Amino acid sequence: MVEYWATCCIVFAMHTSDPTLPTSPGEGALDGLGRRLLAEHGAGAIYAAAAVAAVGDSGRAGWVRETLRQASAALRRPPPRRGRPPKPQPKRPARSRGRPRREIDRGAVIDALRVSAGNVRAAARRLRLPRTTVGRCVVAHGLLRLAQYPAGLSEAHTRLLVASGISPDVARARGYRSVQGALEVPVWSPRGERLGSQLRIDAPSSRRRRYRNQSPPRVLDVSPAGLTLALDPRRRLYVTESPRKADAAVSLGIACVAVLGVRELCLDADEWARLGVKGREVCIVFDADAATNPEVMQAEGQLRAWLQASGACVRVVRLPGPAKMGLDDYLAAGHGESDLLSLAE
Repeated sequence: MVEYWATCCIVFAMHTSDPTLPTSPGEGALDGLGRRLLAEHGAGAIYAAAAVAAVGDSGRAGWVRETLRQASAALRRPPPRRGRPPKPQPKRPARSRGRPRREIDRGAVIDALRVSAGNVRAAARRLRLPRTTVGRCVVAHGLLRLAQYPAGLSEAHTRLLVASGISPDVARARGYRSVQGALEVPVWSPRGERLGSQLRIDAPSSRRRRYRNQSPPRVLDVSPAGLTLALDPRRRLYVTESPRKADAAVSLGIACVAVLGVRELCLDADEWARLGVKGREVCIVFDADAATNPEVMQAEGQLRAWLQASGACVRVVRLPGPAKMGLDDYLAAGHGESDLLSLAE
């Protein structure tokens, strides 16, 4: 940029020394003259000429400013291109580096990990896949924990049990398994006998409820993993409305039993007597909608009155949060038995 200003000063010096030149040369003349002077004389000669031009006629100050403006704009303009403009090239798709990643069946990886007792190398050998590929899949999706749950469970149902806070040992003792479009939850009696099952439908509709009972009506469910806890009269007993929610409590060492829904209350004196509810503290823990749903509220009051008539010391736990908040959701959020007691009425 310094050379451009000095070139303009040279043009001014030439015009003051030669009166025959036009008073205001055009941009084209300035452009060609300036570029030629730069090429022929170099920077040192241009600076010297600029110093000489600086002591020229001060009466032409306005012309000098206009000449500087035109010369700077002309010298900054790039020279015109000759010939036809190049044709725009179409964009080529980016090439992927290396081989494309192979999609792996995560269910097959989980089954292979179960057979190989969690050994990734042995699972990769069984699947005939590279160990690094299987290892990345295991780490990315947390399959090592899912492999600890019983076989016969789909990945979605296994993740459901994990989200509910059910431990692998409790799930294995219960006997969960996946069936067509549903999770099968076996139902067990206080005597340790299997009574049937309860299906949790994956995609319920308006005509199809979430749960379908395939066991005798109005039974009491006791998880096989929590049978010893439930039969101990010195422990506080909790009652909830789903076997899966009871398993979440049993996984934390809490004595908990379940009814198969608010419409399936068990009021069999023999079943409750086996649990020794007379003189025992019993806490009813239904979903959070028990405070707003009349049907749930009525079932809760009916069970409370029946247990009190059987000699139990009954308290009701009001879960906070949305209406769908259940015992398993509350415990999976990091709460414990002490938190449940703080909510008891």
